[in-house]
Amino acid sequence: MDENGKERIGDYELLALIGDGAQGRVYRARCVADALPYVRQDEEVALKVVRITGEDEKLRLKFQEQADILRRLSHTHIVSYRDCFAWHAGEWDEAQCLVMELLEGEPLSDRLKNAKNGLPWPQVESIFEQCLAGLIHARERGITHRDIKPSNIFITKDGQAKLIDFDIARRDDSGQMSTAGWKGTFDYMAPDFITINGFHGDEVSDIFSLGVCFYQALTGALPYEPLGETAHIGYLNRWRHASAPSPSFRPGVFRVLSAAKTVIAKCLTVRREERYPSFTALLEDFRKIRYRRLRHKNKEEYELLAVLGRGGFGEVFKARRVSDGLLVAVKYLFSEKQSDRFLKEAKILQQYPHPNLVKYVDFMVLEGTGGEKQYFLVMEFLEGMPGWTLRHRIKNEGGLDVAEAVPLFCNYLGALQFLHHSARPIIHRDIKPGNLYAPMGQPDKAKIFDLGVARDVSGTVTVGGVPGTLDYMAPEFAEAGGDRGSPQSDLYALGLCLYEALTGKPVFERLPTDMNSAWVAFQDRIRKPPQIAFDDEVFVRYPRLKQVVSRTLCEKPAQRYAGAAEMRAALEDALKPETMSPERDDDLFDAGEMTMATLAGGQPPAEPGMTLGTRPLELADATLAAPGGGGLVEAGRREAERRRTRKRLLLAGVAAGVAAVGVGGVLLGIRVAGRRGGGTPAQPDRVPQPHASIHAPSQPVPEPKAADGAPAGAQPKPQQAATALPPERDPVYQNLLKAIPGALDDDAAWLAAEAAAGRLAAQANETWPGLDEAERTRRLAALQERLTSLAAEGVKRVRDAALAELAAGRDGKADRERLSRLAAQSPRLKAVLAPALEDAAAQVDRAYAAYAEGVKREQEQRRKADAEQAARQ
Repeated sequence: MDENGKERIGDYELLALIGDGAQGRVYRARCVADALPYVRQDEEVALKVVRITGEDEKLRLKFQEQADILRRLSHTHIVSYRDCFAWHAGEWDEAQCLVMELLEGEPLSDRLKNAKNGLPWPQVESIFEQCLAGLIHARERGITHRDIKPSNIFITKDGQAKLIDFDIARRDDSGQMSTAGWKGTFDYMAPDFITINGFHGDEVSDIFSLGVCFYQALTGALPYEPLGETAHIGYLNRWRHASAPSPSFRPGVFRVLSAAKTVIAKCLTVRREERYPSFTALLEDFRKIRYRRLRHKNKEEYELLAVLGRGGFGEVFKARRVSDGLLVAVKYLFSEKQSDRFLKEAKILQQYPHPNLVKYVDFMVLEGTGGEKQYFLVMEFLEGMPGWTLRHRIKNEGGLDVAEAVPLFCNYLGALQFLHHSARPIIHRDIKPGNLYAPMGQPDKAKIFDLGVARDVSGTVTVGGVPGTLDYMAPEFAEAGGDRGSPQSDLYALGLCLYEALTGKPVFERLPTDMNSAWVAFQDRIRKPPQIAFDDEVFVRYPRLKQVVSRTLCEKPAQRYAGAAEMRAALEDALKPETMSPERDDDLFDAGEMTMATLAGGQPPAEPGMTLGTRPLELADATLAAPGGGGLVEAGRREAERRRTRKRLLLAGVAAGVAAVGVGGVLLGIRVAGRRGGGTPAQPDRVPQPHASIHAPSQPVPEPKAADGAPAGAQPKPQQAATALPPERDPVYQNLLKAIPGALDDDAAWLAAEAAAGRLAAQANETWPGLDEAERTRRLAALQERLTSLAAEGVKRVRDAALAELAAGRDGKADRERLSRLAAQSPRLKAVLAPALEDAAAQVDRAYAAYAEGVKREQEQRRKADAEQAARQ
């Protein structure tokens, strides 16, 4: 202890304890001497103190020898060793002290504690390339680390990686040198220490340890089960048997990074001779690791960046479009068996654009290494995913604030209104918190996604078995034919989500995870519906929210809201101050008897659950007919006001009936007095007209007439027609031309061609600046001819490929199926290509019949030959 009362070791004043382990202690210290060769006065350092007993003379000499070697190491990515000295704490106590540079930052082990799914690849790449550079430098000077683990890889505040704690004095109870490190090191040790007698570690065993660290940094987990408290026993049991474990490469990062699996597998192989022989060889392969790219023939290219989520049918990646850096989400389908469902989702997203539906970007069909087809759907990337799904937010935050939840769900309802009431209506059928994007503090950016089990109500085919998720399924799905769904079944599911978002807990108890048990429990819940608990504070503060949820969750579809627009208006009104007793509203007036269509003077909507339309969708309808949020809300408000007016009139009528006899004479007197005063007689048989501010007249406002004698110059002049741009400079024409693919050589190209046909059809009903009707018709015809010619050539190519396969004695199944899919997936193109498609199908069918007949004859001949041979024997 010095004169200031501070503890000292040699020429160093101890400031704080940094670490305490079985091998020794590490202090933060300050140099107080002014004549040391390697340390400046007042410089702060890290001081490592290792106690050595008097009989460990060999250990003392080895410590000093290795410390001298380490002090001569000078590399950016190795901690700098400054000094080494012996310190006698007492007559019999001696400690060896090592002075190192003081590092500010954190060890890799601490950083990994906060990254349960691993670190981003750019960060991992930087850390391990720096580590390899330091290890190569040390090996060139004959030094092996022998204890590589995340706690010995230090990350400074400026992002530099430095290797610390090279093996200096490891010993067991016998005083002999040992490769065993501190507790936990066994998880990173190579099996070589028990498979080779007298082994003390070398470069190849360090490569194994670095491979374990690399795997952990990428995935957030060890490649093998952690060894736990009795690590040394677990280590022996793991590696002394012939059936050593293999690391799991299931984490998604190994599908994002090309070559990462290969590099790690080679580092972690049990057989030493199969590992990398040196850090230099490892670095060469390490630098080949790249983000995997999806290459779209003659089209866009996408670079995978991370895994966002994984489900039963596919996986979703975060990716970057190479051409412009646009961030996107790429959904990959695991099996070709679900390709119909996948193609269906792609078409819905492409044909139903809406601000609150996830946006379609691209679709790809690639060929795998085994010749199988791989399907990729590219969508807009949603910031904060997957943490900003409603499911994750409820899990992490509990109930959402009402001020955020209500506008969030109003936007979901806007998207459902668009889907349900498009020219070709769509039922989502899998509304649940996991399929709702709920960006924190940004309810206007709410999105619905995952339309893989959606149903086109004008069609007859349902993709998959029971659609959706049972926990969020409406009761009618248990009935025969109920799996088709209806707008009301989507609203029921959204009502369950709304309750959960407001309270932080589900309406009903979760169903079992086993599908069969869940289905039985689901049917039991329908037979004996449990009481919904509305005891949460949010329903006390906002009673109308209880009404909205209650009506949405009615057992019968007809008792629910007639449409998403009506539910949206009710939800927005739920936060307004109470003006009337809400309990009596429903008793006096059935809110389901009038709908938005009735208010607009149109046909009433179909009964819930019935088909809503059969007209084929035009892209113009999908884009332009989307009801604006303000219009829906305003219509809903007018409907609510009309009902309140009718209620007041009804109440007034009851009161008037009770008092009719008593006031009859007064009314008569008023009527007479009115006549004498020139007033208009009362009309008892007429219903009083509502105020004009509530119901505006449906007739258009008349044009103002020019005042008599107005100067001629006041009359509007006819506008001159704009000069038409040539097609090569016309932006509308060029955009339409660009939408037509160059060749129809895969399913994605056919989808693009179908979309182009939709855009041409939509343009026929839209203005084309600078063109008169005749020129617009000519340009559209030219584009249509180009698309039709391209499609006809595509049909011919598929037909010829199928015929060639059959002629070569193969069944041509892939091309035959593709030809049949074209008609189903491309209704617009089919309309103009019907004769060509029918002729191609007929030719292929005839060729296949001939092929099948030939196969049959060949099999018959083979059977005869086999029978004759058997008879001769």
